[in-house]
Amino acid sequence: MSQQPIQTIRVGGTKATIWANDRGDGRTLHTTSIVRSYMTEGGEWKETNTFLPNQLPELILASQKAFEFIHLGTRSQDREHSNEERSPSRDESAPQEQSVGANDLDPFAPEQSPGGFTEKVTQQRAPRRAR
Repeated sequence: MSQQPIQTIRVGGTKATIWANDRGDGRTLHTTSIVRSYMTEGGEWKETNTFLPNQLPELILASQKAFEFIHLGTRSQDREHSNEERSPSRDESAPQEQSVGANDLDPFAPEQSPGGFTEKVTQQRAPRRAR
């Protein structure tokens, strides 16, 4: 793996880190690690790769944003900032970080919390098949 990630995407307590690995034949292999941060009872921050059901919307969104970054590159970010001037002091080689708020989980419910989003999803069950 490369020494630094090329992108870090945060969605709530979930973090997707994207790495670029040079294969030596001119191609790059991208890998992604996704973890969730939590605080222990002793006040120490730790990371885990397990998620509770109500944390799955954050996992899904972080995965989707990582997929978009890998397959679309930074083109979508460049379009967002096309009207803004880039700061000359910005280090282009430093890993970039993208944060996504809880309101981005469900664009049709602007004040929706991640828990509310999960409840809405669990209520939409497939109908039972007749035997």
